Amino acid sequence: MTSLKLIEEKDASEEIKKIYLEIKEALGAFDVGVLFKSLASRPKSFRLIWEHIKTNVESEGFAKDSQLIKQEGIEGMAKIYRPYDYFPSIVEEKPLILRADLDDIDEILNFYLYLTPKLLLINTALERLLEGESVGGRETDKELLEEKSPYREEFIRLVPPESTKPVAETYEDIQTSLALPMVDDPYRALANWPDYLIVAWSDLRPFTETGEYRKEKERVYLLTSNLARSLPYRVGLSKEDLEEAEKTVKELQPVFLTSLLNLSAFKVALDRAVV
Repeated sequence: MTSLKLIEEKDASEEIKKIYLEIKEALGAFDVGVLFKSLASRPKSFRLIWEHIKTNVESEGFAKDSQLIKQEGIEGMAKIYRPYDYFPSIVEEKPLILRADLDDIDEILNFYLYLTPKLLLINTALERLLEGESVGGRETDKELLEEKSPYREEFIRLVPPESTKPVAETYEDIQTSLALPMVDDPYRALANWPDYLIVAWSDLRPFTETGEYRKEKERVYLLTSNLARSLPYRVGLSKEDLEEAEKTVKELQPVFLTSLLNLSAFKVALDRAVV
């Protein structure tokens, strides 16, 4: 599904596992995400990148910037996306998706709307560095994150494409329609409820082809780029330092950006459906 090599924690060396532990602690998440799993395929470059971005990821300022990206994504999609098709399936007397399942789906959406803006912000910062720009430096004193994340315990199973034919077809449709190199983890988590993922994506897919969607993607990208340039602390990495990471950064940028918008749309739709 992707040409990127991903190093899962169970397959990682002890050194990489140690870095993964630091990343999970800094992100406040039980998983490091596909960005770091791909970067870890080049251990030397991976170590260097993490050493230089760690202070930012651990900071209160980074958490606030990520929260702003999340907020803008949800509020932006709420203004322009009008989901209809799967409302009846959720609220009719014999719903396609049970209320208990909706609560679990909502928890999945909340987790990835917590993690994805962070990965997007980190990846965008690396992208800016690859373009030769200066990144970070608005703070001088280290401000550690005081937030207590509720997402440190693993609670998500990712569904492989070979699980069922409808899931495989939905994954292929998402990847093809959005012109992505891979299907991001949020979709694979939502596929634990295949009926939900299929109808939610079928409703959203035509909207992803509209000018409104493209403009919103550009707006969020511009916001994220500006926040990346002004990260709390200077990132002392050169374009040459990131040479081995360039393929990962370039391929994952549209993955994270579209995931943020689509998760926001799913969240908006679900909130409206269960009111």
